[in-house]
Amino acid sequence: MAAVEEKKKSKKRKNETPEERAARKALKKQKLLQPKPRSDSFSKPAALPQTERADASETSFAAFAKEHAVELSGSEPVPVVEFAKAPFNAACKQKLAKEGFAKPTPTQSVSWPLALTGTDLISIAKTGSGKTLGFLLPAFHRIEQKFERNSSTIAAPKIVVMAPTRELALQIASDAAKFAPCFGATTACCYGGAPKWEQIKKLRWLNNRGCVVATPGRLNDLQNQGKIFLNEVDVLVLDEADRMLDMGFEPQIREVVSRMPPRQTMLFTATWGKDVQKVARTLVSGEPTRVSFGDAASGKLTANKDVTQTVEIVESWRDKKVKAIERLKALHKDGSAKTIVFLATKRACDEVANELWYAGLKCDSIHGDKEQRERDRVIGQFRRNEVMCLIATDVAARGLDVSDVTNVVQIDFPAASGKAGVEDYIHRIGRTGRAGKKGEAHAYLTKDDIKANGRVLVAILRDAGQEVPAELAELTSRAGGKGGGKGGRGRGRGRGGFGRGRGRGGGF
Repeated sequence: MAAVEEKKKSKKRKNETPEERAARKALKKQKLLQPKPRSDSFSKPAALPQTERADASETSFAAFAKEHAVELSGSEPVPVVEFAKAPFNAACKQKLAKEGFAKPTPTQSVSWPLALTGTDLISIAKTGSGKTLGFLLPAFHRIEQKFERNSSTIAAPKIVVMAPTRELALQIASDAAKFAPCFGATTACCYGGAPKWEQIKKLRWLNNRGCVVATPGRLNDLQNQGKIFLNEVDVLVLDEADRMLDMGFEPQIREVVSRMPPRQTMLFTATWGKDVQKVARTLVSGEPTRVSFGDAASGKLTANKDVTQTVEIVESWRDKKVKAIERLKALHKDGSAKTIVFLATKRACDEVANELWYAGLKCDSIHGDKEQRERDRVIGQFRRNEVMCLIATDVAARGLDVSDVTNVVQIDFPAASGKAGVEDYIHRIGRTGRAGKKGEAHAYLTKDDIKANGRVLVAILRDAGQEVPAELAELTSRAGGKGGGKGGRGRGRGRGGFGRGRGRGGGF
């Protein structure tokens, strides 16, 4: 009977006039855009069975929280301290082992049991804490348990992850693509600066366990054009929510969320200021669980303590470049180091990259003058170890998440002034020492850098338990710097340029 009915419908559609066809498609789109009322399919799952939870006598939350500086508002979970205790399927655990993960990070240990209860979650943690798998794996597990796997011809994802930048969106999507097959899920990534038709094509291949990672602007455009339907979203994740608000994405986020049905919402942020709190209250349920790691909730700027920081004081920018190139040659002598080098200008990036390339290092650069496709190509090579030294402006300081970066070298201090400059400095450091791994960060400072940012930099070093060079402490005390932040300077007479002429040089 079903086959006969389908044949009749097909015959009827062939005889449609263009006006009738347009009206039918418009009606279908209107129905899809309407949020679904909460039904049994959107009910929150029960807490994990006790057999799937860690042994409470072995790892209590109180002891774990004290050791890892975790603060919680809500019901206490039993931390998942080893992958064997997690409820994820065997394929997922095998993939974790294959990717080289030894055990869950503190963020994952707490986020997993909280997220798996189905409650809304607010997590305040610094970058590099392993939060990406902290929300992806519970989301995939949830839809695996709730929805039978089948194909779909409508771009209607069950999981939506929003991120502030295309770099971060691409990284999250890369991690999602690694683990989605373990749960019978499919993924797509949507972001600005790339052709829409390619992304729309991928959306059409989503099955009923689809996961879409997107920037707010592109996601809003696609839903307004009827290319993606959000009426079946079961899990919403806002990653780096503070960053999205800083970039002015609040209107797009609200419009996107208004099209979604009741769901589980997880909000991840590195800071917990008043603006973030205000928006969070309107996006999550009335009684969300809130968890913070370290002093992230205090808003205090702190560097990752898994990163060993060293600083070197030099006379000029030329000295910075010469010493940095010598250091990078030594680091990459045996081919085991994987380094990100930060500079203030685009021209400086290309200049240093060229010198290192001719010295035999596998390196390349990314900055604002390069097209998105070119930047994606270079970052892809960096992930695959085809490029071992990445030279970058701050376009890569936040959102680039490569777990095996061993070293960060800062030739120039961030150009942003005041608190923003110090935040950029900390985020640069955070590119190494990720997901519980150790890393090293080295910075070159001139007296101008110290005068502008010395006191704040000394405080960052001390808070992270790092050694403060006597010369830096002395110069800081003498200069009385308050953290204004001038950033790195170009040499020559130009404005940030590198030649002797009067050109402006490169900016961000």
